[in-house]
Amino acid sequence: MKNCKIKILSILIIFSIMMLPILTVANAANEEIAVLKTSENEYRIYSEKYLGKSFYYAFSDTEEVAESSLNFITSKQDTDGNQIAEFKTTSEEAYMWTKESLDAKAEVTKVDLKDSMTKESVEEIQTITKRIPVDATQTATETTEEGDIIKNITTGILKITDTANAKFYYQTTLLTKETVDYNRLMELTKQAQGELNNYQRIKLAQEYEELFNKLTSQANWTEVVDKTIKQPANANDGEQYVVLLRKVENGNTTYDAQFLTSSKQTKQEVVEKVVSTTKNTELPVTYDNPILFVVLAITVALLVIIGIKIAKARKNENQK
Repeated sequence: MKNCKIKILSILIIFSIMMLPILTVANAANEEIAVLKTSENEYRIYSEKYLGKSFYYAFSDTEEVAESSLNFITSKQDTDGNQIAEFKTTSEEAYMWTKESLDAKAEVTKVDLKDSMTKESVEEIQTITKRIPVDATQTATETTEEGDIIKNITTGILKITDTANAKFYYQTTLLTKETVDYNRLMELTKQAQGELNNYQRIKLAQEYEELFNKLTSQANWTEVVDKTIKQPANANDGEQYVVLLRKVENGNTTYDAQFLTSSKQTKQEVVEKVVSTTKNTELPVTYDNPILFVVLAITVALLVIIGIKIAKARKNENQK
């Protein structure tokens, strides 16, 4: 019975020893690394764990190798003070073995070189919002009349100031809780403008490039007229928008993005209408009319004749 227990214990120990390398690889597989391609077949590895401290590393084409057969070397320091591992290979993947001291157990990380970023790709992220020159400070005012009310609505516009003889296209997206990818794009753009170490720059550039390519390939493009992009008619003041831009010139295509806050100011005034009335005024009689003079003359003549007849009649009566 005692021998049986010893055998079982021995089997468990042997099994544990055999599983140790596998567990080590599995645990280290999730280690965060960033790969920078410095030239053809040459790579620089940034490990988040070892950015600020030196370490020992080695590379192999497979994980099925004895650690004792590997040649570990000391990490190097880049120009920004980050500890890095450098190596050359023509393969698309490799295994990086790392440890803090030579007598420590190494961790193994699978390195996918297809996901590496070039220095140019990393630096290109800094050009976002600057690839296609624009002026986002201009406004446009529209005046409408509703009865006796006049409304002046002033809204923001995006003016393309690029002088190239090219065609421009755009897509405007209002940021909401549902626009997850566009929200993330704006977050990454803000992060890219902040202070980052080389590891963070590479990881950010990798995510940004993948997301930006996805959004531009799915965009519903509208051609820009007069190099002017109006904000949506139903936009409210203070809303945030992502404007994707595309420039096509001589067969070459450039993509860019702008992150804008809508502006909408409405002023209205009531116009008092002046009602015009016409009053006919009768002029006073001035007797300047010739007909009046004729009538007056006839009247006077009649009065004279009547007066004469009355006088004659009285004279005849007195003679009798």
